[in-house]
Amino acid sequence: MEAMNPAISAAIKTQATRVKVELVSLADALGISRSSLYYRLDNKKAWDTKELDTIATTLKLANAWELIDLAKAEQRLSSVDAGQHPNQVGVAA
Repeated sequence: MEAMNPAISAAIKTQATRVKVELVSLADALGISRSSLYYRLDNKKAWDTKELDTIATTLKLANAWELIDLAKAEQRLSSVDAGQHPNQVGVAA
């Protein structure tokens, strides 16, 4: 899960903006402080898989799997931004 953490954080930020959910609402839903949330969003601590369903529903997604799909899309997009072909994400050079 830790390898996906930056992509999950990016997906959370993108989806929160898309559905106009303030990040403080996400911290409240998770029962954590805002600083703890930002610590995770800054990829200083990995997301716990148990948190993903709560995050997903707060962000108006069906479930954690939909959030993970968004994270995979974010990962593909960031690899394109870095000049890597989207089909080569995760492939060693």
